[in-house]
Amino acid sequence: MVRMRKRPLAILLSCAMLVSAGVQGAYAITGEEVAADKSYTSAPVRAEEPVSSWTGYSVSVSFDVKDGKFANINITSADMKSYNSGFKEAADKRIKTLEGKPATLATVNGLDARTGATYTTKASKSAILSELAKADAAKPIEETKTLYGKVNLPYADFYYGELKNLTAVSNELNAEAVDKAASLRADGMYDAVTSSTKNKFKSFFPTTYNSVNEDGTGKILGVKDVDVAIDKALYDKVKKAIADGKTSKNPLFDIVKNMKLNQDNEQPKEYKVINGDGTLTATKGGGTIKNPAKATISTINRYGNYGLKLEGDGIPAAKDIDGVILKTSDGSMYAMKHLENIWVKTNEISFAIKPNFVEPHGNHVNYKAYSDIEGKTITEVRYLVHNGDDVVVKTSLLCKKIPGADASASINNAVFSDGVSVTSKVNAPATAAYKLSAIKKGKAVLEEGKDYTVSGDNITFKKTDNTGIGAYTAIYTSETYGDIQANFQLKSHHADGSVKIEGNKLVLPSDLDKDTYYASISNVLVDGTPLRGRDLAKLIFGDDQTVNFNAEIQGKGGVKTPIFTKGENGSYDIELISDGYPSVKARISPKKQEEPKPEPKPGNNDNVQLTAKIKKVNKELKGYKSGEYEAYDIYFVNANGDRVKPNGKQRVTVELKNLVPNNLNIFHEKKDGTLEKIPVLSVNGKTVTFENDDFSVYYFANLSPRANGTGNVNRPRPNTFDGSGIAGFTMLGAGAAIALIALSRRKRTVK
Repeated sequence: MVRMRKRPLAILLSCAMLVSAGVQGAYAITGEEVAADKSYTSAPVRAEEPVSSWTGYSVSVSFDVKDGKFANINITSADMKSYNSGFKEAADKRIKTLEGKPATLATVNGLDARTGATYTTKASKSAILSELAKADAAKPIEETKTLYGKVNLPYADFYYGELKNLTAVSNELNAEAVDKAASLRADGMYDAVTSSTKNKFKSFFPTTYNSVNEDGTGKILGVKDVDVAIDKALYDKVKKAIADGKTSKNPLFDIVKNMKLNQDNEQPKEYKVINGDGTLTATKGGGTIKNPAKATISTINRYGNYGLKLEGDGIPAAKDIDGVILKTSDGSMYAMKHLENIWVKTNEISFAIKPNFVEPHGNHVNYKAYSDIEGKTITEVRYLVHNGDDVVVKTSLLCKKIPGADASASINNAVFSDGVSVTSKVNAPATAAYKLSAIKKGKAVLEEGKDYTVSGDNITFKKTDNTGIGAYTAIYTSETYGDIQANFQLKSHHADGSVKIEGNKLVLPSDLDKDTYYASISNVLVDGTPLRGRDLAKLIFGDDQTVNFNAEIQGKGGVKTPIFTKGENGSYDIELISDGYPSVKARISPKKQEEPKPEPKPGNNDNVQLTAKIKKVNKELKGYKSGEYEAYDIYFVNANGDRVKPNGKQRVTVELKNLVPNNLNIFHEKKDGTLEKIPVLSVNGKTVTFENDDFSVYYFANLSPRANGTGNVNRPRPNTFDGSGIAGFTMLGAGAAIALIALSRRKRTVK
């Protein structure tokens, strides 16, 4: 090392500084007092050896005091020669050992400066001490009285304080106190929400926590990461009791055990206070935002007896909602649960008040918590927002009486045409005073006067862009009772059985195209299980109307689920349910289909056994008065009960119910609506025998002296029953049906 001679005056000054550096009384803080938190930078201090030829150099030290401790200590020199850098590096290591220690004079003076780079280390200590001489003492730290953290809470514990409006705080440990929220934990109250799906309960509501079953389904258990506060003394007592193996009769120990303290004990914007008896207060802190959304209520809902819908901006998103509370005019409050009452579309809320309400996924909806809300008026909907101000919507929604078995509505089906009429029937208590309020085709609401007219119980439809073949719903409203509805169809002229599945191929009537039929399918069942998805009929049968056994339903996230999973030799019962067109059910299989068997020739199947079915029906015979004739639907079935057409004439004997034969005529109604006269073979009292090879509706009529005669026999009779355009009739009972066992050489099944 090269050392230069220096002047005696500099040596004396340096010695004086080093001596004075050890005198603590010159500084603003005492030896054990902690300096205030801030950043410090010292003036340069000479690092040199007294009575030596070494010229030395100046050093400056910067450092921070954080939470009363040294941090980020850094030594710099403006005039250090490169050959002296080793001294600085050694001093750096020594000085940095102060980091993390209390920022006091005692800490600095206690640093060993005699081992390595002695004079550089001493100069650095002197620089730090000179800054501490200017430092204010840190303010005394008050002992923490309240601890803040987060914890997962079951619905019962989360909502207890809100529903009871609990604001009082109790910090006395009471492990023997009863569980005050026990009634809220009961089945059907605010217990866990069971989910039959494998994703919604895990992903739709990040403010909830859950448990997962082995099959992937699970339950929503409650609200996740709820901000809470607890008295430190109470917290310490509970932790000690847990460590000692003690237990509590209320949830206090579990809540404290699962609580995660906030870093630096940061106080959240809003929080619930944990009481010594295991309850939690209503949320403290935060605020409310009044939202002007418009709210409506309906008693026609797939997920509950009541359904609320709020229209407007500012409704919180699913990811931000801890819960929802409804308040009624009598001051009662009702809490809602995720995926049972609160939905992903958070402007929709539903709940049940009656037992055995089953939602579309097959889950029974809890109802006990809301069973007394019927007849009350909901005045407020409050959204509890996670780490945010609550959103409040003021409402005036009457929870009308839910209709029971004594209230229903029905409308008959009919064949659609311009001017077709149907009849509505409402059965309800007279005080309900139900009125028809709307008719929908699918989701579209029809316009009275434009699309239909109403006269008494008759509804007449016009042919418009909004009407046509399909499913309809009529809604009836009351001032005091919930809405009721009647579902009905305006059908095509196609007869049942005209749509078939043969050899894995969908066979449609010549005047019905596949796209129209596909669009009419409201449900597809495979082996009795409904499929969930869009355009299922088209997916399965495609453009060539042949079953695609490789068809897959694509779900969310692109996940594909095969429809047919039994392999090459498997078979399936498939059913297409159509709105307005004939539905069809058949067995399909990917294995090679057998060739259709040829029609049996005359002389085959000599011993096929047929049974005649005879049922009295109510049909008008033009030209005759009531009491002058009786009508019967006559047809044959095979041993399987299938309706069949016999080959060749069959002899039938009918016992008339009331009509006494006198100049009796028998008329047969053909498919085109015309009548043909059938010869009478014999009459014995009220027993009549005849033969024919075609069977449908037969009229047995006495020929009266006046001229109603046979002039009406071959004229088509107008359809007057229900506006249907097909030969419909009303069954009046078993009637005078008699079974006839017949042998036929040949038969053809009529579907």
